Amino acid sequence: MDKKNKLSRSELVERLKAISHEEIPKERSLGAMCYRIVFNDISLSCDNCGTEITEVEHGEKAVQDKVKRMSALGYDVKVEHLCTECCNKVKEQLYPGTDEWLEINEEKKIYVEVHHSNRLFYFRTDSTQPYHIALANPIYYYDPVLAFLEGKSSYCYHGRQHFLAEEIHLLEYMTGLKIDE
Repeated sequence: MDKKNKLSRSELVERLKAISHEEIPKERSLGAMCYRIVFNDISLSCDNCGTEITEVEHGEKAVQDKVKRMSALGYDVKVEHLCTECCNKVKEQLYPGTDEWLEINEEKKIYVEVHHSNRLFYFRTDSTQPYHIALANPIYYYDPVLAFLEGKSSYCYHGRQHFLAEEIHLLEYMTGLKIDE
């Protein structure tokens, strides 16, 4: 999918609805859990106050690659980095009274714990809309969003196939799109 095939907000909502009804295969490969032993740190600055923060280079490059690919599809996305103090303030505005887990519904929760280095993910389908902002530290939050925007119904993470039908709550959290729009 490229910029000329970019979906509108209403088309994305319809796609989200369709994915929520897809059947999830009961049997699938578990895949390999391969890890790199050594990670290098990189220094970044808090986009709000300028405080120096440290991030794992491998993770940061992976997130930036995914965001760049989303942007190439024509969506207005970006990531900001915040220090702990600034992120705690933003988190309180976004999710008042929430500790480390944001309850989506009785069955689903999103991990929103503040770390020493934090990512805010900004998403909108076009410049006439305000950004939807999500505290999105885990690297794996970006994979389903990219797959969704690319028109896929699944993605691979750590060698295991994951289906977007299982990630509807995360897609709604990250994009601000809602099935009931």
